[in-house]
Amino acid sequence: MRYQLIDQLISSLNIAAGHQTFLNELSQKLSGIAEEVDFDRITLYDITHERSEKAEDSAFFSQMLQWQESGQIEEGNLDASEIPVNPYFERWAKLLSENKVLYGPPDSFPDVEAEVLEAMGIKYVVIVPYLHDNQLEGFAAFERTRDKNDELRAASFHQDEFRLIGRWLFNIIKSRRQIHKLEITNHSYSAQLDSKNQILANLSHEIRTPMNGIVGLAEQLEDLENDISKRSFLESIKLSAANLMEVLSDIADFSSSETEVSQLATDPIDVREDIRAVMELFREKAMDKGLRYEVNISDRVPDLIESDFVKMRNIIKNLTDNAIKFTSHGQVTTNLDSETAGDHHWLIIRIKDTGIGISKDKQEYVFEKYAQIEQGFTRTYSGIGLGLSIVKNTVNMLNGQISLESEAGKGCLFEIRLPVKPVQRKEPKKASYESLENMRILVVDDHPINRKVVTTILDKWNAQYAIACNGQEAVEIATKQNFDIILMDIQMPVMDGYDATLKIRELRGNEVTILALTASILKEDEKHCLEVGMNGIIRKPFFPDNLKQWLNSRNNEQPKEYSDMSDHENETVTDLAYLRDISDGNKEFVDEMVNLFIDQSEGHISSLREGVQNADYVAVSAAAHKMKPVLGYVGIDLEKSGIKQIETVSKSHGDIEVIEKLIDELEALINKANSELKRYLEQS
Repeated sequence: MRYQLIDQLISSLNIAAGHQTFLNELSQKLSGIAEEVDFDRITLYDITHERSEKAEDSAFFSQMLQWQESGQIEEGNLDASEIPVNPYFERWAKLLSENKVLYGPPDSFPDVEAEVLEAMGIKYVVIVPYLHDNQLEGFAAFERTRDKNDELRAASFHQDEFRLIGRWLFNIIKSRRQIHKLEITNHSYSAQLDSKNQILANLSHEIRTPMNGIVGLAEQLEDLENDISKRSFLESIKLSAANLMEVLSDIADFSSSETEVSQLATDPIDVREDIRAVMELFREKAMDKGLRYEVNISDRVPDLIESDFVKMRNIIKNLTDNAIKFTSHGQVTTNLDSETAGDHHWLIIRIKDTGIGISKDKQEYVFEKYAQIEQGFTRTYSGIGLGLSIVKNTVNMLNGQISLESEAGKGCLFEIRLPVKPVQRKEPKKASYESLENMRILVVDDHPINRKVVTTILDKWNAQYAIACNGQEAVEIATKQNFDIILMDIQMPVMDGYDATLKIRELRGNEVTILALTASILKEDEKHCLEVGMNGIIRKPFFPDNLKQWLNSRNNEQPKEYSDMSDHENETVTDLAYLRDISDGNKEFVDEMVNLFIDQSEGHISSLREGVQNADYVAVSAAAHKMKPVLGYVGIDLEKSGIKQIETVSKSHGDIEVIEKLIDELEALINKANSELKRYLEQS
């Protein structure tokens, strides 16, 4: 009869109800059960195991749930968690594993067990095991904590009744926990879906806005005759198109960071050249907002490291762009530092701003997929809110770490720690030139100074060579003659080096080695050279050892270019050491190159100014690109000259006034250089 009553008590509990509703219903059920079996506390424990190769398995009991006569239910009491089975409850574990029931007052248990039971206020206890696939997973303890003069009414209890209650209670709690996990998962999916929907809404807005501008302005442009208005509208169209491309770029980066099984590259990275160049790209953008912009590289940072340059650049790009976007006054600072611990080397990137900041309660979500700090931010500051997720994914790919310090209204400090490998810069070695004798080489370059430098070196090697002034000439000559090597410039009139390489590969296959001879430092340009079929890349200014090293290795690895500058003494801006070195001190050659530089320098400046006057960014960028090796030949510091900045700002369609100022500074530097070179000619 009582068995049937207990069976009724443990039936029809709604395990899918809300949490508090579930606990209330469970408490009512346990009250009825406790009254029937005459106990005032029911506790549930599970058992966990730790496995170790060096020691035997360790087991622990932890409290899952406790019901008390008052109706209170406590879940997961930390004070009753991870109670070691050994040595106190080893006997319990053994007997319960054999599916036996333990019961009685504390004094009926061994002393060590009785001590624990008495400390818990237990006067009488019934302990039933819960087994699954013959493995002990826990136990239920029916406890009496109050004194009773009469004998326990359940002294002659049926063990099956308590087994039934214990099994029911375990199954109900396990099911409830599983439902809770599913609810959390479902909530997470719902939150992600809501965020994805918000991103799609933002995406629609971000694409529609510039597209409306492009279409609307283009329609109005047809009806305008005023040149000033036309120019203004064209600038607006360019800006709208650039904004659209930025949105599409973010989508592509995010898609790539989520879906690609990315191969990590091990690029040799010149920190003070390559990474600083990435940081400097944002200076104009910060200045346009009236922000101070600082870039600092610690002396502790190695000059040369190995890592994935493209991924590192994307991290800096996204974080710096975010910092500028969310800062309306103050400054943005990017610092590079280094830390070494044993054999581990870390490059530390810190990007700090004085912008809107991120509140403490939002910081744990800021890097999550599809998460946005506040939906209103993307409307106030534009963008689709993917930058930080891209950064987090990229940092993880590089096995790095990222952290954030911020308060609402007090700016952000992002710190990225990336494992890198410092590389020692190899000193140039003097190569012997005998092996190049009679080698057939085609020199392709549209600039006479570049051609003169290369052919002078080839003369010294006793190589046979031909000259082409553009890509079309190169194709025609390569069709009629056989060459061992083609030294191919990239930016040329009529046909550039990329198209010329493709044509020559169609005609000659892989029988000829084609090496790019370029002043570009961009990794994308290097990649494009290899994609069109070139075998390698050699930097301008052209050093003889670079080609020799490449020929000796024949492994398609780009030899490191060596410094093309010497320390300037007496505040001079030129240094003829390079020209003397490549010509073995041939004064006639050096003088000829100096005269060429002086004669053509005015034309170079004129090309830059003409491009600026016509707002032709492509022409300005191309002219600056061609000037870089020319300046290097006479030892002018490329950083101080500003030629790299001119090329970079032009490629990004930056402020014309900024370019004009840089050209003015460059012209003053060249004038000083010409004065020095003329004095050299007069004195020699």
